[in-house]
Amino acid sequence: MHHVAEDEDEETGRRLEETKRVARLVMMAALLATQPRRWPRARLAERFGICERQVARDLDVLRHGLGYQIRRTVDGYVIDGAPVLPPLALTMPEVLTLAVAAGLARDSGGVDPATLGAVMAKLEALVPPNVLALLRRDVAKSASTPSVQQARLAPFIALVQQALLERRRLRIVYETGSRNWERTERTVEPYYLQRHYGRFWILTAYDHRRKQVLNFKLSRIREASLLDERYTIPDDFDLAGMHRDTWGVMVTPDVQPVEVKLLFSVQAGHWLQEEDWSSPMTLEAQPDGSVVASLHTRVTPEFIRWILWHGPDCRVLEPASLRDRVREALDEAARAYQGGTMHLTVGKPT
Repeated sequence: MHHVAEDEDEETGRRLEETKRVARLVMMAALLATQPRRWPRARLAERFGICERQVARDLDVLRHGLGYQIRRTVDGYVIDGAPVLPPLALTMPEVLTLAVAAGLARDSGGVDPATLGAVMAKLEALVPPNVLALLRRDVAKSASTPSVQQARLAPFIALVQQALLERRRLRIVYETGSRNWERTERTVEPYYLQRHYGRFWILTAYDHRRKQVLNFKLSRIREASLLDERYTIPDDFDLAGMHRDTWGVMVTPDVQPVEVKLLFSVQAGHWLQEEDWSSPMTLEAQPDGSVVASLHTRVTPEFIRWILWHGPDCRVLEPASLRDRVREALDEAARAYQGGTMHLTVGKPT
């Protein structure tokens, strides 16, 4: 059994090294393609933390193994030609779907615009002229002018994607909303990056300060830098399991889930039944048309705000502690409208 374990460890180590090298080759090709004559061998070696001899071997793989035409100049390497993949047969619905998806990706902030433009041009070349105008109109509708926030986040998105690709830790300065926007410096290991509700980006990462996997809003990161320290994502990491019994994106492992029952009005009950909920929820229609929603979840400020959003169309039945917290928040709101000082808060998770 001891020898079997050693063999498995060696195999895992080999696979990890192969994955790291593939990631390095991809990034190296991207750097040479987008920044020609800026990456001599010594700078590539420093960038990837390898020796110059390994850089030469990697370049040989790109040249002879993958078909890149790479030329060395005084200032750095230049890619004169990239490998062309064999033709891919696509149906018209597939072409249209990819074209629209590429148009949406244009606004994500983390996609190379030159490469994306080339993809769009090739996809449009496959579309009949009478359909092309409609396609461009639909893509234009889906596109939006990048906001100030999107422009600010673009470098962070690119840096996180690089950290994920190279499995390198990040040092960030983060503002925590639940602690009066206190700024703290943290070292994190990125596990996953996604956009929630089409409005904000969430980084799921292991936080060395808290010693647990947490969600971070990219908009609250004030500074970020890539470290030379490497990491691996545990094989047993389960993103869905991390959010089990959690409402929304706020992860509060220290808060215990409770049984919650909410009574929704007839109209709100219809809205509830029309949506697909990521958190398991049982809906029970009442004789008068109202709906009782039952779920097992952690009570977080995010969850309480969702209840408050429904106003008089939602009433907390259980537990009593949640009902009290919602009532306190409503009382604060009422006092604010009566001329008092506004300091509405839904409290920290308990």
